Order: sequence, then structure tokens, then C-alpha cells
Amino acid sequence: MRVHVETDPGEVFCPICGVQAVADGRQQRLLHDTGVFGVPVLLVWSRRTWRCRQHSCPQVSWGEETQ
Repeated sequence: MRVHVETDPGEVFCPICGVQAVADGRQQRLLHDTGVFGVPVLLVWSRRTWRCRQHSCPQVSWGEETQ
């Protein structure tokens, strides 16, 4: 079984300069290969990537992280 997860969209701000970020696509990450009730499960996280709008900011892009 394969389970796909993604976070809800929301406002994201640059961690360096604080300017509101622009969505810049997604990357798929394999987080776990676990079993549930004896069935192997592959968990796939569709991780958002972000880009800073401020051209002079050293933080060009970054990806979502989980807590």
C-alpha cells in the first residue's frame, strides 16, 4: 500500500528576511516503509518548496520541514 501526504497551503515567510514566500513546486520524499496490520506501507510526502521574493536576500529557496 502507498500513502501520499501533503500539508495544507498557507502563508509562508522567508526565514532570513521575513518577506512572504512564493511556492516553487514540490518534491516527493519517502519517509517511512512501515507495516500496518501486517501490510507493508510506503509513506510518500509531497514536500513544498519555497522561493524568496526579495532578490537581494541570501535565502534563495528552501523546503518544508516537519515538526
